Amino acid sequence: MCGHLSALRMVALERLLAVEALLALHAGTPEPTEPTEPMPAALAPSSVASDYVRFPYGAERPLQLRPGWWARFQRADGFLPGAARLALAGGIVLAVLCVGSLSGESRLAIYNGLGLPVEVKLDGATFTLQPYSSLVRDVAPQRRHHIVSRNEQGQLLEEFDTEEVGSFSGAVYNVGGAAVLVESTASYGSAAQVPPRILGAPRWSSTNADILFSRPPDKVSGNSSNTRSVLAGLGELEPEQQLALLTDAAERTRVIGWHARWDDTLQPHTADWLELAARDTAHAGILAQRLKASPRDVVLLRIQQDLAGPERSAAVCAPYQASAAREPDNGDLQYIALRCSQASPELSRQFLAASRTWPDNPWLAYVAAYTRLDSGDLVAAIPELQLVVKKLPPKAEEAAVLLARLQRYTGQSIDLAALREVSPRLNTMLMLERSPEDAKMMRLTGMDAGEAWQADSESPLPGYSLMARGDLDAADKRTLGHDWQSAHLLRMLAGSDGASSDVIRRALALPQDQGSDPGTHLVSLALAMKTGADTAPYMDTGKVMLGIYQPKVMAFLEQLRRGANPATAEASLSAVPLAVRMYVYSAGIILLGDKAPPAWRIASRRMLFASERPYFHS
Repeated sequence: MCGHLSALRMVALERLLAVEALLALHAGTPEPTEPTEPMPAALAPSSVASDYVRFPYGAERPLQLRPGWWARFQRADGFLPGAARLALAGGIVLAVLCVGSLSGESRLAIYNGLGLPVEVKLDGATFTLQPYSSLVRDVAPQRRHHIVSRNEQGQLLEEFDTEEVGSFSGAVYNVGGAAVLVESTASYGSAAQVPPRILGAPRWSSTNADILFSRPPDKVSGNSSNTRSVLAGLGELEPEQQLALLTDAAERTRVIGWHARWDDTLQPHTADWLELAARDTAHAGILAQRLKASPRDVVLLRIQQDLAGPERSAAVCAPYQASAAREPDNGDLQYIALRCSQASPELSRQFLAASRTWPDNPWLAYVAAYTRLDSGDLVAAIPELQLVVKKLPPKAEEAAVLLARLQRYTGQSIDLAALREVSPRLNTMLMLERSPEDAKMMRLTGMDAGEAWQADSESPLPGYSLMARGDLDAADKRTLGHDWQSAHLLRMLAGSDGASSDVIRRALALPQDQGSDPGTHLVSLALAMKTGADTAPYMDTGKVMLGIYQPKVMAFLEQLRRGANPATAEASLSAVPLAVRMYVYSAGIILLGDKAPPAWRIASRRMLFASERPYFHS
């Protein structure tokens, strides 16, 4: 009733205002000279209807002292009516969400952790992914997606129907389940650091990560703490690093098989995957299968030779030599035939002659470079190593690191920035040489994005730059962890000039498998020999670390311990390659101290990076 009266009031007011406006217009206007439109006739006056519905006293609705179910439901009066009304409201919300899920979209990420381009067909749409790349697409939510993956030659890699992907969530297709996935958290402001979570190597999985297969932003808006979850693939890691992250034996076997079967042989780690597969009975036929398809592939032929063992008989080498004889102009086949022969000075001369005949062949350049390095002709090896970096991807990173060493030692002009792009390992070693102040300045000036460990007060990695600058006490504070890297730093510190007896004691007490690599093995061995500690535990480790060169290295160190002339002792290293000899010099410096030849100190400081040697004063 009140609503009708209010509407009547508003209509009457509007009419009154309209009449007043017309009266004001005509009353205030002078007598017109021309005829004007007459005023409209007045409306009929209001009147009360002669008949209308009456509501006499006593006819009103009676007061409900005991309301019924409907009234109680509307008012949510009581537990049961309230629960019923809540259930109905929840059903409405659920229905809205269900409708939204049917009409929304889901994120689907595809990650190619293989070392070859892959063509993925998803529900009829085709995408091409380069090695170790990814893409993210919005897809309509449906119970299943049909996926077909092929290589560039059209060979089928796999075909399957996925599990359901819901709306407002994401899914990940990790091609073949061939790469390890990891979820990390990027923390900003005062947000606490969260350790990464290894997800294994699933082929198909769901995810709620904020960032898929891309770098998180360096900063986010706002001053409060904030985080972003990041999903990443580790397909580019070395095989040993990837497999160390997998605890499931079946996953390890699958990852090895996929890379060994499909990775391009020009990828840096394909040879490692193939060697792992050759030692696994589940994949024993992969090498033969690939050789049948590519009988002249040098990487495959090298692995076939290596599996025959170092003492190759004439019968083993005969097929390679026959192939080279049939095609005398093929430098690759000449390289393979020569490589099958036993090492000798004559073989080295033949390799150098072959590299002059085929100067653009990177495999021959690779052998020639090492032949020159082992003979002491370091400068002559530089052009050949540069050819390897440019034309031989499987050996490019190794050659880039070696070129950086030669640039530091010889002073030759080499584009170090270009080498860092080729070699992640070189880039890491150079970053470890920066002081925390230098790293901070580079981040502030935008020259480098920096790494998380540079700001981590407990990380052992900044300890290498502290050690290289002689700040052994500060570096020692970085060795308190129980991880491999902390033990590695401790071993290097113990071999440094000025190391405390406590640091040496702690380093010699470490188990053989903690922090050990060829460099730290020799440092610890020299310390044990110098301090009179037991050297027997180092013998078995040395067989693994030094291989066939262990007897010559031990002969060199024993001569130094007995007081032999350093030059005489060094003669026993004539057949030891430079890649081993540069670590041996560090052990010699530890044994002789200030009596070590200055050339050894120069070689150690320039050929080795800060993370590969102890601190030796100039």
